[in-house]
Amino acid sequence: MRKLEITCIVLLVLPSLVHLALPESYPNRIIVIPLLLTLAVLLPIGFAKAIQLYILRRESTLKALFRPLFFLVLFFLKLYGPISAHHAMLSGYLLVDSLVPAYSSVIIEGPVNGKTEEGRKIVAQAIYWEFGAKVPYKTDIGEYVVFEPSDNDVDRFETNLKHANEAKRVKEMSLKIHREGLYLSITQITVFLLVFAATLYYEQKNAYKRRQTDVAGPRN
Repeated sequence: MRKLEITCIVLLVLPSLVHLALPESYPNRIIVIPLLLTLAVLLPIGFAKAIQLYILRRESTLKALFRPLFFLVLFFLKLYGPISAHHAMLSGYLLVDSLVPAYSSVIIEGPVNGKTEEGRKIVAQAIYWEFGAKVPYKTDIGEYVVFEPSDNDVDRFETNLKHANEAKRVKEMSLKIHREGLYLSITQITVFLLVFAATLYYEQKNAYKRRQTDVAGPRN
């Protein structure tokens, strides 16, 4: 059991060391994924064995509880990574989403219903900056003139478009990582429970067979 505890600690720490030594993601995955998969199997096995030993010894001391709690704490530490990534990416997604402007009736109706011709022209200019669309605005004599952007207006639109595309990319990436973190957390919990149940059943079955053999005694 001591070797299993040390092995789990090493497998928990190694991925962080690999990330520090190999910043590139592709080499990281080749090394880290097998480590995490091995740890995902060993933790519930160790937890089940520790629970089974605790039951057999029938000790109700804190010292006896330390071993099963040890594996449980390691599991939650392992689970903390995807959960923290999940919350961080969700926060990033909500932040980027909150930065998307909400357009009021002022910018929609401004080129027509603005109080002055200059104000209506400024709204038409703002629409071009945001969407790249040349919209007509109403003059003081009641005519409609299509807004013609200057070079500065074109540069402003291209800058806004670049920022909008970058925000869209960050938003999509945040949502993707948020989903992956959520699925990974659910998968880890499911695997832990299944392996724990299977191991505990196997250990208890073997213990029962040993007790039956001891009760029957050696055959002559």
